[in-house]
Amino acid sequence: MTDQVAHIGDEDHDKFTLDEVMSRGFDDLKSRFWKFLGLLSLAFFIMMLPGFASFSLQWLGEKTMLTIVLGGVLSLVSSLLSMLMTMGMLRLQLNIVRGEEIHSNDLWKPIGRIWAFMGGSILLAIMLGFGFLCFIVPGIILYLTFQFYPYFIIEHKMGPIAALKASAAITKGVKWELFFLHLVLMVVGSMGWLLLLIGAIPAEMFCRLTITHAYADLLKRCPKENLAELPALAG
Repeated sequence: MTDQVAHIGDEDHDKFTLDEVMSRGFDDLKSRFWKFLGLLSLAFFIMMLPGFASFSLQWLGEKTMLTIVLGGVLSLVSSLLSMLMTMGMLRLQLNIVRGEEIHSNDLWKPIGRIWAFMGGSILLAIMLGFGFLCFIVPGIILYLTFQFYPYFIIEHKMGPIAALKASAAITKGVKWELFFLHLVLMVVGSMGWLLLLIGAIPAEMFCRLTITHAYADLLKRCPKENLAELPALAG
C-alpha cells in the first residue's frame, strides 16, 4: 500500500493534458508491444473458451436436461471469466504504466476482487441507465465521473462504493478534458478498424494504455483533501 499511496497527490497540480497521457501511452505501446500483445491475446483466448465449449454442446444436436444444465453452467463460467480477464487486463495495464514487469499470472491476481468489481459494475450500470434515460447527457457525465472505479478496486483494494467515490474525486474539474480524450480515442479506434487487424489491435492497445495513464495522472495530481474521506488513499 505504501508504494500505491506514493502515487497520490505527490506532484504539483498542473493542468491535466491530453497530449501528455497520449504520449505516455504511445511510448509504453512501443516499449511493451509484443509482450502486452501476447498477454492480451491469452486473456481473450481464455474468455472465449466457455463459448467454444457451449458451441460444441449445441453442435452435438438434441437437447437434453444434461446439455441444458451444462449450457447454464458454461454461461455462468463465461461471465465470471470475462470479468476476471477484464480485471486481469487492467492489472497488466497498471503494471506497464507503473513501470513494472508483466506476466501471465497477473491475469489471475485480481480474482479476490471479482465480487467488488461486480458490485461496482452493477451500481454504475444502474446509474448510467437512469442517466441515459434523462436525454443522454447526464449518462455521459456519470460515465466520465465514475469510469476509473475498477482501477481503485484492483490497485487499492477498495469496495465498490469507495471506488466510485474515488473516481469521482479524481475526475472533479476535468470532465471536458476526459470527454475530448474519449473522442480522440474513438477516432483512433475507428481509424484502426479501417486498417483491419493491422491497425485495430495496436489502436486498442494504445487506447487501453492511454486511459490507464489518464487514471494514474489524475490520481497523482489530485489534491489529497479531495480524498480525505477515503482512508485507503490517505497517507
